Amino acid sequence: MTNLSQTIEAEQGNAAPVAPVAAPVTTAERFASIDVVRGFALLGILAMNSMARDPEIV
Repeated sequence: MTNLSQTIEAEQGNAAPVAPVAAPVTTAERFASIDVVRGFALLGILAMNSMARDPEIV
C-alpha cells in the first residue's frame, strides 16, 4: 500500500524523499586510520584475554 501511495505522489511531483537503504561502504569510503585503530584494539583484547587465562605469558 505504501508503494502505491509513493508512486502516486511521485507522478504528481510532490513525493517525499525516501530514506536511503543501509549498505556496506565501498573501499573508497573507508578510513584506513580507523581500520588500524580497530586492529590495535583487537590485539589488545587478545593480549588481555591471554593474560587473564595464563598470567605467566607476559
